[in-house]
Amino acid sequence: MNRRIIKHASIASALALVVAACATTPPPAAVLSPPTGPCDAQLVLEDVLLLEAPRGSSAKRMAAPLLAETPCWADPVSSENVPYVVAQLPETEGQVLLTVSSVNEAIRMLALNVRMLNAEGAVVRSFERDNYLSLGDGYSLQIRPREGETMVLVTSAPELVGKSIESIHMGIVTNSTYTQYGSFNYSSGMDSNHSRQFSYEGSVVFQILNTP
Repeated sequence: MNRRIIKHASIASALALVVAACATTPPPAAVLSPPTGPCDAQLVLEDVLLLEAPRGSSAKRMAAPLLAETPCWADPVSSENVPYVVAQLPETEGQVLLTVSSVNEAIRMLALNVRMLNAEGAVVRSFERDNYLSLGDGYSLQIRPREGETMVLVTSAPELVGKSIESIHMGIVTNSTYTQYGSFNYSSGMDSNHSRQFSYEGSVVFQILNTP
């Protein structure tokens, strides 16, 4: 066997090992225990996530992780440590619609909790659980920011952690078949059920859209 064949065989073996490793790596499981801390007693408002203003009819989206490495906060409402991220709303000329979503992962999603803050970092509005919606790509809250609301606080909601949320994903598949009379297209629907567990950790997406 010459060197080129040996080299190609080595590359093929390495790729096979990578594919096998990916196939056996399980997706992240729901984190059911709060951060151990030490956690911030007060929200830290330096270096907050700066959201971008939308242009025209195009929405602006930004994502942020809430993980073990994320700063945590000793939430006075729940009396639990929770990971958190603070995002600064952009200055806009008209009304906007803000959508905050915890992202669907394979078997988990962030137990989303959203509060609006003023410029000093004080909570000025929170939301009842029935305001949150289970949409196709995640668990979401839609907000029209009010005057004086300049920042968004996202944490996990301890009361949700460990509970399951069910979703149905719908899709349409189009196939072609060929006969002596020509080709024909036909479509069929496909539904799949997914069950995910609410977690202390996960990812959040902010979307801002101009509204009339």
